[in-house]
Amino acid sequence: MCTVRSSALPSEGSEGLLVEVLPQQERRLFWVSPKTSARGVGALRLRVRPRRRDTVGRVWGRIGGRRVMLFGTPGAMRQKLIALVLSGQKTATAGLFDQEYEQEHEQLEHVGEELVVVDSDDAAVAVVAVDSVEVVPFARVAWEFADAEGEGFESIEDWRSGHLRFWRGQGVAVTDDTPIVCLRFHLAESGAQ
Repeated sequence: MCTVRSSALPSEGSEGLLVEVLPQQERRLFWVSPKTSARGVGALRLRVRPRRRDTVGRVWGRIGGRRVMLFGTPGAMRQKLIALVLSGQKTATAGLFDQEYEQEHEQLEHVGEELVVVDSDDAAVAVVAVDSVEVVPFARVAWEFADAEGEGFESIEDWRSGHLRFWRGQGVAVTDDTPIVCLRFHLAESGAQ
């Protein structure tokens, strides 16, 4: 049983809408496009996968019961991003909803959740607390969010170009409609746990 909240169903010609799904007290957000998700007038079909208890915990690591947060790829990139988090410059990060959540049967983070940041050697270096989570199409990521990533992007176009390069380098084709998880956070603790 789940509750779906939205101000309106998508209609022909609209860009889509953000739908909040609340299955058993766990909040999940989905971007719904009218061309792929609406069936008939006033009908909306959403497939919500129930949490699979046998996979949660094996897909994303846990330390002290908290999920692990990995930035970028191991090595220089990860160390640079962690330094930005520790300095307070980086207070946001973007992820691929399909590849990092749906395919891994992992729930979205929730406001107040604490995540353990680990370095390239899997050592805990900090804890961040989630301030907001939003899923939006790649083309709709806001400049305010991109700037909060703290990586020195000069414009939203620069952010998009850099992220396209990174994700394509990981073998993922990203389009304007690809759902992106926009996660905002703040540093809660620094130092090894």
